Amino acid sequence: MRECLRPRVMPALLVAVAVAFSAGTAYAGEDRAADARGEEKGSRSATASAEQKPSHRERIVVTATIPDLPAVTEVGRAELWGKEIERGLAHALRDQPGLDAFQRGPINLDPTVRGLREGQIATIVDGTRTFAAGPARMDSELSHVDPHTIDRVTIAKGPFALAWGAGALAAVRVERHRPEFASGEAKWGGRAGFSAGNDGRGIDATVAVDWSSRNQRASLAFDQRQGDDYHDGAGRLVQGDYRSQNASWQYGFRAGEHWTIDYLGSYQEQHDIDYPGRLLNAVYFFTRLNSIDVVRRFDGDLWRRASIRIYASRKDHLMTNDGKPTAEPDPGRMPPFPLAVSLPTSSDTTGFSFRLDAARGSWSAGFGADGYRLEQSARRQIRRRDTGMQMFDDPVWPDVQIDHAGLYATVTRSAQRWSLTGTIRGDHERVSTGELSSFFTEHVSTLRAPSRSALSAALGAAYRLGPGLRLEAGIGRAVRMPSALERFSDRFPSTAFQIAAEFVGDPGLAPEIAHEADLGLSGTTRRFGFRVDVFWRRIEDMITVAIDPSLSPRLPSSPPQVYRYVNGRGGRFWGGELELETELSDTLRLQASASVVRGRDLTFDEPAFGVPPATGSVQLHWQPSGESLWFEMGIRGALRQRRVATARLELPTPGYSVVALRAGGRVAGAWRWQADIDNLFDRVYATHLTALDPFSKQRVPAPGRTLRISLARTF
Repeated sequence: MRECLRPRVMPALLVAVAVAFSAGTAYAGEDRAADARGEEKGSRSATASAEQKPSHRERIVVTATIPDLPAVTEVGRAELWGKEIERGLAHALRDQPGLDAFQRGPINLDPTVRGLREGQIATIVDGTRTFAAGPARMDSELSHVDPHTIDRVTIAKGPFALAWGAGALAAVRVERHRPEFASGEAKWGGRAGFSAGNDGRGIDATVAVDWSSRNQRASLAFDQRQGDDYHDGAGRLVQGDYRSQNASWQYGFRAGEHWTIDYLGSYQEQHDIDYPGRLLNAVYFFTRLNSIDVVRRFDGDLWRRASIRIYASRKDHLMTNDGKPTAEPDPGRMPPFPLAVSLPTSSDTTGFSFRLDAARGSWSAGFGADGYRLEQSARRQIRRRDTGMQMFDDPVWPDVQIDHAGLYATVTRSAQRWSLTGTIRGDHERVSTGELSSFFTEHVSTLRAPSRSALSAALGAAYRLGPGLRLEAGIGRAVRMPSALERFSDRFPSTAFQIAAEFVGDPGLAPEIAHEADLGLSGTTRRFGFRVDVFWRRIEDMITVAIDPSLSPRLPSSPPQVYRYVNGRGGRFWGGELELETELSDTLRLQASASVVRGRDLTFDEPAFGVPPATGSVQLHWQPSGESLWFEMGIRGALRQRRVATARLELPTPGYSVVALRAGGRVAGAWRWQADIDNLFDRVYATHLTALDPFSKQRVPAPGRTLRISLARTF
């Protein structure tokens, strides 16, 4: 395998920036920056609490609940830095309570939120709707964002982010960096960083430059990430090659006193990615994103702000079986000759969004519309590697075109001790395809996907019980339309199944309808903070799979049973999260968190598929000398997962606990360093949502003991 640049082994520790709890507080500077960028200031009325004591370290972000969105978590750049961000945003977020990620390769993890996954989670990047590049989920909607350009990530853990986009049973919103307009003379700024580690941790180098004046602003950023194979705790080699390069840019200007116009663009290449948890590897991803934002601010007593955004995203992807066992001859396999599998895909999105904000007295409101056209194409081509004879050429995404449009309105009433917000949303979707295979047309009764309309609604409330104590509640309903693969799969593997069986879609599938209730309590004092959240969710017409004995598999190496996507009887999910933080002294801080999710698939009367076990973490942070030096020890782990979907051949997972040692600090003011040793005792383990190797049928293990050091400078 390709060897990555390997630095000398260095003892090291990883920064875990703590979650700070407050009674609906938010970092005031974040609001000022959001207002300068033209973000949705009207939806962020929380301000910094006088009760909140400054932390030992600079905290750019805290956990906060936006008044109109219950069950929301925010994560900022300071907290992301150092959390293996070189492996992508989903990897950095997976330690947040209530979040996890499916892992099929070294990067491009697929996030989950309280047991929701894939299309059930709406992903919005700078207001643009994004989708995965391929049907095999070798990437996710979050995969193609340069993690070093991110200012803030907001996660709505329930169906309350209806103004963000359609189908949001849960939602993730990413805001990339834009410099603020200068208040005086033009100014330059930027940042540079480098990290390196042993045993698969690879290298990560980034540089960014900002410039702004009173009426103009611009930024340019580059990033290079690279990793290689690693060893698990038992010393076994695991495939883990990847290369990723990113470039992003932004230019904005003020057109008069009330207008702001911004153009944002990005380009990413990823090459030679190993996927030990898939039948194929990824040869490349190419991603292009361009958007234009126009904001108009008003000085009147009622109308406050109007914004419109147009965008286009293009994604190309190629999968092959190069380097897999099927590329080699095997007399004991059917077929015994070597295969050459090629699966090129494209996923292109063009869309818009519009919003108008108003406020008067204690009332505020937002009215908006958004829409997109998603075009997805993929073909599976199989030939004999020894003779070149073509065996199959099948459509996987048969030139699917999805046109989606939605309207919404949200109204908030705020008082001194409480706030109440209601949101309603209507959506309409049309779907068309290119040529379908003869097998699909013969074995599927409904060949055209009907047009669908849907209504979603949510209500959120917050009440201040007393100084530093806040109660929140929310109920919501959200509707998710079926994906292209669920509608038109032609004997293609499913990510909602434990083995590489074959699945057939149904264009007539009904949408999933989720109903959810959330309750949260948060409190803060001078030295102690906590937050506890509980939820209950019911999904009607939940899309699942069922064996169809009338269907035969396409590939001789596939299991004999072929499955259909069907609307099942539904599912129930419940659980919650607990977060605690206390300052034991002026230099010592303790943090702890725990989360649990339970799910039941009512179709099979068994646990829902892909639900993580109960997880928890504890960190002890010691900072003896201000910003210049700190130390931390952390333990994270999970209980054994015995609640598995046996009908989908899901396997249980042993519990585990992993210890990490961390250290960091500042040098000469602008320089910041940190180091980590992860999996200190070289444990052999795998998270429950890590895929099985389709050939060995064993779960792909996590890395053993790894060492990493990072250095960054702002200027």
